[in-house]
Amino acid sequence: MKLRKKTLLIIGATLALLIIFLYATSAVILTKGFARVEEQDTQKNVQRVTEAISDDISALNGVAGDWAAWDETYSFIDDGDLDYVKRNIPDTTFVDIRLDVMVFVNSSGGIVFERGFDAKNGKETVVPESLHRYLSRDNLILQHQDNESVKGIVLLPEGPMLIVSSPITDNKRIAPVRGSMIWGRYLNDEELQRLAGITHLSLSMRRFDDAQMPSDFQAARSSLSQKTPILVQPLSEATIAGYAILDDVYGNPALLLKVDMPRDIYMQGKATMHYFILSLLAIGLVFGAVTMLLLEKSVLSRLAWLSNNVGRIGKSGNLSERVSMTGEDELSSLANDINGMLGSLEKSQEKLYKSEIKNRVILNAIPDLILQLRKDGTVINYKATKDDNPLIPPGEFSGKKIHDIVPSELSSHIAFYLDRVFGTGSMELFDFQSQRNGKKYDYEARFVANGEDEVLVIFRDITERRQAEEAKKNEMLLKEIHHRIKNNLQVISSLLYLQSKGIKDKDVLEMFKESQNRVKSMALAHEKLYRSKDMERVDTGEYIKDLANYLFQSYSIDSNIIRLNIKAENILLGIDAAIPCGFIINELITNSLKHAFPDGRKGELCIDFHSENNKFILAVSDNGIGIPEDLDIRNTETLGLRLVTTLVEQIRGNIELDRSNGTKFKIIFKELNHNEGK
Repeated sequence: MKLRKKTLLIIGATLALLIIFLYATSAVILTKGFARVEEQDTQKNVQRVTEAISDDISALNGVAGDWAAWDETYSFIDDGDLDYVKRNIPDTTFVDIRLDVMVFVNSSGGIVFERGFDAKNGKETVVPESLHRYLSRDNLILQHQDNESVKGIVLLPEGPMLIVSSPITDNKRIAPVRGSMIWGRYLNDEELQRLAGITHLSLSMRRFDDAQMPSDFQAARSSLSQKTPILVQPLSEATIAGYAILDDVYGNPALLLKVDMPRDIYMQGKATMHYFILSLLAIGLVFGAVTMLLLEKSVLSRLAWLSNNVGRIGKSGNLSERVSMTGEDELSSLANDINGMLGSLEKSQEKLYKSEIKNRVILNAIPDLILQLRKDGTVINYKATKDDNPLIPPGEFSGKKIHDIVPSELSSHIAFYLDRVFGTGSMELFDFQSQRNGKKYDYEARFVANGEDEVLVIFRDITERRQAEEAKKNEMLLKEIHHRIKNNLQVISSLLYLQSKGIKDKDVLEMFKESQNRVKSMALAHEKLYRSKDMERVDTGEYIKDLANYLFQSYSIDSNIIRLNIKAENILLGIDAAIPCGFIINELITNSLKHAFPDGRKGELCIDFHSENNKFILAVSDNGIGIPEDLDIRNTETLGLRLVTTLVEQIRGNIELDRSNGTKFKIIFKELNHNEGK
């Protein structure tokens, strides 16, 4: 396609896009402007309606306030004289003020007089029973702070009602309030029609809690808030609506008001846009024709001459030639730039050569085996960093087939992934193992297509990474084992507890409880291992504290009677020593709690665990009544003390008994090797 035709098309397309852009931009701006004016107008109209309702309530409040602050009303609320009713509350009063309900309530909450009236049918009605629940003594409607009236809207099953509650006092408004005068006017369809006539707007209203309201009311209800008190929503091309919430006398949403209006502003905006687009089209056509003539004279003819000169230099390949162009505009600058580009080509080629050398150095620094293969498996080039690489033999093998270089099993995998990478066009990856000197190595092979007939294969040694992953798996497995052992021991402890529920014999019950505590001591050790970063060692300090506190809770020991004093260093012990220590502590604490403090005797139980001279010293003592002098702890029939002596022997320790001040057991032992604890 000729340049002139392209230019014409470009100018035409540019003008079309410009016109579209200007139209779209202007449409957005104007439409938004008209929409903003329309929205503001709708908001003002909605506000006019809400103000009209507020004015109705205020007007009703003004008249009610005059009635309530009247000596006759003040006397009537006290004596209930029906002459007041005959003189002042005829049917015409309800008609003139447009009242539906009038109620007089004294300061005790009692109704002195009430009356309802249907002005439409001209007959007296019963005051709705639903209104009475608002007239309790402590209700907001009967509370007059600083002798102020309470006014607003209440929701009744019969319909929403405008309500005013004024304090009853004397003419001077200084006498004590004797009660409240409540006036009510239904906010029904007739009242809405009256308001529509005043505001010259179409009005409709729904209860805020109406589950059957139309969809547009539901959408407005979910969008209105304190930040958005008025919602404006177009309903169609011809109609727009404004919505607002009317709160009840308690400040809660009561009614949803809708104001419908014709979209006169919007229609005027659309007409303005039609005239605007016609003007843009006319201006665009004139501008396009003038622009094309100017371009032909000042640009296109000169550009064609420059193109011919560049083509001539390109065919000759003589980079010493230059192009010339008269003038001092962009085309002459272009000619100078072309001349500069021709002079820079040789320098660019030299820089490219240096860059290739640099890239090769970087490539050689990568500690991976890289093969460049053809689709048929022929080695084009390779890069190896180790002479003893187990994947390839030493020597030169460019031009050879891959199956002649690597083991047959690996060769078949490489052939498979060569076909696959050409089929998918994406990188392929597989892991494999190779042996050298009887040792296994893990490798990762990446296949990346390099053109239509070449593939780069990168082999990376991932042995250390695999070993790290395996170590992590073993750690997780060990943690899971400790967790499951702890859970199983917890189940055994729970079964012992449940089984003991049906036992009446105290001795047998005590045996079950002791067995349960022994199981708990093992479960607690495994729980410490499960939660520890070191899967093979237990923080003995925390273990001793948790075990001792558990035993005190198990025997329901009052800390004000028997004090527990623990001094335990945070020493890490292997599981082979930690669990026997837990058993020993369990038996010695249990023995002290059962026998050392009879008949509610007060005392103290102490546990001390520390290291000294490469040995561990565990001391459990109490200041109770002490162990009988004739009791030999190494030759006794009690299971607990026999367990203690057996476990001390198991951890290759010594046990000492001090009877000088109560009872003190002292065990001295060393850390066990893994095989010694078995």
